[in-house]
Amino acid sequence: MSPPGRHKDKSRGAQQEGSSMSQSQLLDVAGVSTRVLTQGDAGPTMVFLHGGTPGVTPYCGGSHLWGDVLSAFAADCRVIAMDLPGAGGTDVPEAGLAVD
Repeated sequence: MSPPGRHKDKSRGAQQEGSSMSQSQLLDVAGVSTRVLTQGDAGPTMVFLHGGTPGVTPYCGGSHLWGDVLSAFAADCRVIAMDLPGAGGTDVPEAGLAVD
């Protein structure tokens, strides 16, 4: 089940975020499939990271939370939002998740 206002196509190539379009990619980061949303291509690059604790409550964290914010900055900046390990569309590493 997707959060309200979030509609992904089956290819995971594009994701509707509010009224604008973000490009969704799955990248291999140290062997972990990591979901990254990008939008805009002008000006400086801004990176957005979500908070929350995966597995505690549904939708507690994920790049989808930045949808409207990405859209607001995309006209003047290149914006990037990623799902941290174990959240949203990013896998849990084989070693698991731990805070050291």
